[in-house]
Amino acid sequence: MVGGQGGNFGEKGRKIIRAIGSRRAAHWALGLLIAVYLIWLVPFQIYGVPAWRIRNMAASGWVFLPVYWFFMLNLCLCLFFWARQGGKAIYRWLSWLMHAALILLIIAGVLARHSEPKVEFIVTEGQTLDLSRRISYVTPEREMMAEGRLPKIIWRLDFIRPEFWEDKLLFTDLLAKISYGSSQPEKTVSLRLGQPLVQDNLTIGLQGFGYAPRYQVLDKQGRLVSGSFVNLTVFPPGQEDWFALENLNWEVHLLVWPDAELKGNKVNNRSMNLRQPLLYVYVLEKSKKEKDPEGALLAKGFLRPGDELEVQGYRLSFPEIRYYGHFWLVRDKSLPYLKVALLTVVTASLILTYIRWERGKGRWQENS
Repeated sequence: MVGGQGGNFGEKGRKIIRAIGSRRAAHWALGLLIAVYLIWLVPFQIYGVPAWRIRNMAASGWVFLPVYWFFMLNLCLCLFFWARQGGKAIYRWLSWLMHAALILLIIAGVLARHSEPKVEFIVTEGQTLDLSRRISYVTPEREMMAEGRLPKIIWRLDFIRPEFWEDKLLFTDLLAKISYGSSQPEKTVSLRLGQPLVQDNLTIGLQGFGYAPRYQVLDKQGRLVSGSFVNLTVFPPGQEDWFALENLNWEVHLLVWPDAELKGNKVNNRSMNLRQPLLYVYVLEKSKKEKDPEGALLAKGFLRPGDELEVQGYRLSFPEIRYYGHFWLVRDKSLPYLKVALLTVVTASLILTYIRWERGKGRWQENS
């Protein structure tokens, strides 16, 4: 009785294995792979989901990996059955290729889980940033401290330009050119919004942009008291942001219109492109801000780049406004293994598809 049940179980197991390795299962696996790609990966790429996130989805086993493993298992079983039937030596070579691809995928999955953290940072146009230093990267909304190891990269933003359709808040293009290297910026690449690049095991993405006015404060003798670029969230026009000057006890609030004309106290913004910027600036005394909001106001006014505002005997001005770029990057050590594994699987799949086609037409001889 027990032996009969064991025999039935063994026979059912063999049938299941043969069903998984059948041609019909191969068609289902291939169809599911195509469906997963169309339903998940293509929309993600269209809407700008970073490539590193798609790869992490695959490495974590969500959506893509179960179907992919089923497809590879089908190929391995087909090759195993054909090799046992005394087929040509090419079956054995294909079987070895598929096993090597499986090992490479396992290595890639392990490395993907131990990749360096995602780093988000802001770089002003023309600025060079050393990412190897453990510092906080300030975005317009919050501070981010990258956890774990930071990639050793010197980064420079050479150029970034957004383009809009007339005066509408509608992107037509956002292009950035960056230079980077381990010791100095050597390699130059171009990035567009929603189109991350993979360079030297780095996935680099452009997330957004903003305005970085350069302020300067001069004393009565014309000596520079303070000055720097400040990355502010003042886009779209009408949005307000501020920065603090601790040594002067000031809070400087700004609104920026990128291409504006001033008629009286009425601002007419002609377009979203940074052509003739106009700033509305008001300065508060920081220590009085909470106790006496009205009395904390020190000065206010509209400024063009280069105009000056008198504040407590100092002259505050904004000589220029540059763009800044908001970027992210991930160093993925699994990428070389993943590329070789996928190339191996594609090669073996094409050869196996050709063999199946010839077998179906009766033109493939199985004798070795």
